[in-house]
Amino acid sequence: MTVWSTRADGEPIEIWPDGCRDLIVCLAPTGERTAILTGLDVEPYSIRAPAGTLFVGVRLAPRRVPRLGMSERTLRRRIAAATGGSP
Repeated sequence: MTVWSTRADGEPIEIWPDGCRDLIVCLAPTGERTAILTGLDVEPYSIRAPAGTLFVGVRLAPRRVPRLGMSERTLRRRIAAATGGSP
């Protein structure tokens, strides 16, 4: 398991597929929190976030989510419930 973090500077952030899922917590400068469980991307893309947004993630090795003892769907629902978002 790898833990990583980065802070947005207002410029696009390039995302490159690596064969792993990530559980990411986004902390906006406004105090808003969001948690995301990524899918398995097949091509690169970019995102834009307000300057100062902090992203903290845990990279999950392939097939790691089922070993958490719950389905991906259940994990997404729990993340949404904990952060006030939608699954």
